[in-house]
Amino acid sequence: MISSHLLVLSSIVGIAAASCGNLTVNSAVVPIANLTTNFTTNPTTTPTTPDTIVFPRNISESWQLTFEDDFNSLDASRWSMANECSTANGCIHNNEKQVYLRSQVYAENGNLVLEATDNEYTSPGNAGVRKYRSGKVDSAQSFAQQYGRFEARIKLPVGVGMWPAFWLMPRGGRCWPTDGEIDIMEYVGQTPNRVYGNYHFGQKCNGNLHYDNSVCGETGRSKQVNLSQDYHVYSVEWTPKSISWFIDGELYYTLDNNLCKKKELFFIPNKPFYIIFNLAVGGDWPGSPNSNTVFPQRMYIDYIPIQQIATDGGLWKLTFEDEFNSFNKTTWRRLHDCSTQYGCAQNAEQQVYLSDQITTKDGTLIIEASNREYISARAGRRNYRSGRMDTSNSFSQLYGRFEARIKLPQGQGMWPAFWMMPKGGRCWPTDGEIDIMEYIGKKMPNTVHGNFHYGNRCNGDMHSVAGSCGVTGYSKKFNLDNDFHVYAVEWTPYSLSWFVDDQLFYKLDSTQCTRHAPFFIPNKPFYIIFNLAVGGNWPGNSDSTTIFPQRMYVDYVRAYKLV
Repeated sequence: MISSHLLVLSSIVGIAAASCGNLTVNSAVVPIANLTTNFTTNPTTTPTTPDTIVFPRNISESWQLTFEDDFNSLDASRWSMANECSTANGCIHNNEKQVYLRSQVYAENGNLVLEATDNEYTSPGNAGVRKYRSGKVDSAQSFAQQYGRFEARIKLPVGVGMWPAFWLMPRGGRCWPTDGEIDIMEYVGQTPNRVYGNYHFGQKCNGNLHYDNSVCGETGRSKQVNLSQDYHVYSVEWTPKSISWFIDGELYYTLDNNLCKKKELFFIPNKPFYIIFNLAVGGDWPGSPNSNTVFPQRMYIDYIPIQQIATDGGLWKLTFEDEFNSFNKTTWRRLHDCSTQYGCAQNAEQQVYLSDQITTKDGTLIIEASNREYISARAGRRNYRSGRMDTSNSFSQLYGRFEARIKLPQGQGMWPAFWMMPKGGRCWPTDGEIDIMEYIGKKMPNTVHGNFHYGNRCNGDMHSVAGSCGVTGYSKKFNLDNDFHVYAVEWTPYSLSWFVDDQLFYKLDSTQCTRHAPFFIPNKPFYIIFNLAVGGNWPGNSDSTTIFPQRMYVDYVRAYKLV
C-alpha cells in the first residue's frame, strides 16, 4: 500500500511481464468462490507471544539438488563463455594480463578445462593485444539461486601469476559491490597451497570504497592445503544468516552478523547469485608469471552440484496473536491526522486516517470509512475518514506464517489491505513489501490480490512486483462482503506463498521469477499493517453507489514461526 500502487494495473485473466526498462506492474489474483473454510476456534487471550506449538507443518532440513554438471560435454545452454574479453574493453579488472576466448574452454575426460596459454593475441575487435589467453564461463543466463550449498571438485594450476577462481555474483545486481560477491575459492601462485574464501560488500557504487571479510576483523579467511597434483572439493553454504566456507567438507571460516564488527556496513546477500569459473593470468594480487611459470596452465573442474535446503515437515509455533477482545494501544500504533498531504497516505487516496475510526466490538476489530469531511492544517481538507494501524513499535518477524480472518467492504472505491513492511527498512522498495491481501471493491468485485513489491532503487516509479515473474491468476464471482475469510502468507528464505482459507493460490521464488533480474526474497523482519483506503489510482474514487459507512472487520490476526 505504499506508493507502489501508483503503478498497479491488475488483470483478472492474467499477469503481464515486466522488463528491466519500462516496468509494467501487476498483482496475483484469486477467486473466493467455492473455497472451503477452515476456521479455528477463537481463544480468549490478549495479544501475546506464547511458547506453545500450535499445529504441525512437518519441516525437516535436508539438501535438495537444484543444479549439476558432470562435464561429460560442454553444454552451451548452461554455460556462457567469455570471448574477446580483456582489460582493454573493460570486462576484466585488476590489471590482469589475459584475454578470455571461447577457444580456451573445452570439455575433456569428464572435466571442464580452462586453459591459459602464453601465445600472444591481437584482437580484431576492441580487446587489444594481450600476451596471454585464458577462459571464463558463467551461468548468468541459465541458473541463479538464492541461498544453498555451492560446491565444485577442482584441480588447480600451480604456477606464479596464476589466479583461478570459483565464485558467485548477483544476477541483475546493482553496481558492484552493493549486492555482494561471494568468492568460494581463489588461489594465487605466489602463495602455493593456500586457498582463499571471501565476501565483498559495500553500500556505494565504487570499488575503492568496498569492504571484504577483513572489515570484520576476523582471521581464518584462507587455509593451507596440499594442492599439488590433487583435486579438492571447494564449497560454500549460504543461508539468510551466515556464509560458511569448506575444503573437502572441512569448515574453515564462517561469517555472520555476530562475527562482523562493522555491523552497520555488513549484510548477508539476499538475491539470486550465478556461478563463475575463470582462470586469470597476472594482476594486482597474484603478480605476473615469471620464468618458472610453465605454459599451458589448466584449471580442471570435475563436477559442480548446487543444493538448496528442502523444507518439508515440522511445526508452526505461534509467536503473535490478537483476538481483538479490546484494543491494545501497546500492540497497535494508529495513524492520526494523516493524509496524502502529510505523506503518510499515497496513491492519490482520498481519506484522512484518524485514530477514532478504529474500534473493537464483540471480539472484532473494526476499521470504518465514512464520508464526513475533515479539515486540519496537517491533513488538509479531506472528504473521507478512515483508519490504519500497524505493529511497527511492538512486533516484527523474519519469515513465518502471517494470517488474519477478515470480512471485507465491497463498495466502489474501497481499498482494504492486510500487508507487511520491513522494520527499519531503507527507502521503498529496496527491502520489499509483502501484500498478503488487497481488494478493490466494485472495480474488481470478488477478486483478492496478493503481491510482493521489490526493487533496487529508491524510486517507486522503478519498482517491480510479483507480476513481473509472469505467473497468472484467476477470478470467479463470490459475495465477499457477507463472509469472513482467512488470508495468509507463508514466507521462507526461499519463497512466498499466498493462501485464502488455506488454499494455496500463488507462490513466488527465485527459480520461478526469471523474467526480472533484481528479484529477491526479503530477509529483514517485517511488521503487520491493516488499513482501509478510500479512492486512489487503483480502485478509483467512490461514487453514488457507495453507501457509507463502509467497514473492514478483522476477527483475529496471528503470526507463526517454523520450529
